[in-house]
Amino acid sequence: MTHRSSESIVRDPSLAPEGHRKIDWAAEHSPVLNTVRDRYLKDGTFRGLGVGVALPIEAKTAYLTVVLAEAGADVAVASPGPFFVQDDVAAALAERGVTVYASSEADPGEADRKMERVLDRVLGGKEAVLIDDRAGLVRLAHTTRRELLPRIRGASEETTSGVAKFRAMERERVLEFPVIAANDARCKYLFDNRYGTGQSTLTAIMQSTNLMVGGKRVVVLGYGAGAAKASRATRRAWGRGYLSARWTPCVVSKPTPTGSTFCRPWRRRRSGRCL
Repeated sequence: MTHRSSESIVRDPSLAPEGHRKIDWAAEHSPVLNTVRDRYLKDGTFRGLGVGVALPIEAKTAYLTVVLAEAGADVAVASPGPFFVQDDVAAALAERGVTVYASSEADPGEADRKMERVLDRVLGGKEAVLIDDRAGLVRLAHTTRRELLPRIRGASEETTSGVAKFRAMERERVLEFPVIAANDARCKYLFDNRYGTGQSTLTAIMQSTNLMVGGKRVVVLGYGAGAAKASRATRRAWGRGYLSARWTPCVVSKPTPTGSTFCRPWRRRRSGRCL
């Protein structure tokens, strides 16, 4: 069941206390964001500015929106889909001055409608910037909400797929405002893509299978600079080496110095326990 709190729409407002605890924990472990807040966000730059956010709603991204709201921005947030919503965090955000349109019980087909509400809220009679995920907000601004385009100062995009879409739009000369490719920043690439993805991949496997990964052999299909390499590095740190299964002349030799073994996927795929 979905509840409305003022303008926010969340699953259950009574979950807020646990969400506050999660956000407070994230705040204690966000030294960079806290430094940016203290040095740069107290000069009134965000006062009266709209900030539309489409990100997975969990403690870390929630704390970012709280910092922006405390700096004076009118912040509204939605999730790219119900699978990316922690309902306790969403309920807590609604109590901290952030407008939230998110519920884990929402129909996945309603994700665009919630992001349109974000655009309508933050661009209602004022300028705004967008913090996007998978190009959701920017796509809608260029299609169903084109009348709002003149008030959008710019956007940022955190995903590889989203950045690829915007580069294509730029080449076709249809991108109506500047977009920062946050995904290409070194701090995003090196720490999130490389290390965060590796750890979260194995965590997801353990949670969904109820199995330990220690002592098991895992096959990774791909050995790119980001996610696959991260998965191998994390897995090796937890117990056993990886079999890297991607056949290109340049990549064949890469796993060896890092303690992994190259193999053709069709020859060794049965050696792994998880694919």
